Amino acid sequence: MKTLADLQVLMGRMGEAYFFKNGIPSTVAANEDLIAKADFAMPISTSGVNFELGAPEITREKITEGRVWYTFGEKGDDNISLQVPSLHVDLSDLFYTKKGTAKTVKMGDASYSAQGYSTNVKKVVGGWVFRDREHTVAIGLPVTDNYANLVGAVGDAMSYYNVAVSTRPDANDVDLIIYNEVKATEAGA
Repeated sequence: MKTLADLQVLMGRMGEAYFFKNGIPSTVAANEDLIAKADFAMPISTSGVNFELGAPEITREKITEGRVWYTFGEKGDDNISLQVPSLHVDLSDLFYTKKGTAKTVKMGDASYSAQGYSTNVKKVVGGWVFRDREHTVAIGLPVTDNYANLVGAVGDAMSYYNVAVSTRPDANDVDLIIYNEVKATEAGA
């Protein structure tokens, strides 16, 4: 029997988020660093994370006696959104479509690199790995469709990209990966 101590594998506060432009690689050797293959170590606002993978929608069929005769369930819609508080040009290029030519613009005593973008909805296909602060557990979403919009600064809040994330299965029909830390004794060291 698995004891409570055995099952105490907890995902605490999100510590790190990594984005992979072409999804999480499905083939990574045991000695390779998956994080090194990420395209972005993504800044995520701790107050701006909503992470719920499709709660099941359950249908119950009752018979005239009032008993449940049978049930079936279907995966509900994902409810994942992340606030990315950075307007770095690489993130702007990722979430929006460039328009026009970049140029340098002077405003007062400062110069700025300026690039135009279309705010039409852009689907960004990628994958995510979210690791807890203790580095004991991580969650991977191998293939996701990501849609972002810019939210301007208000009051004490910074501007951020609000990213809506929707999972879909990879070529192996995997749409969620749970990574549990392997202790040195378990790895045979």
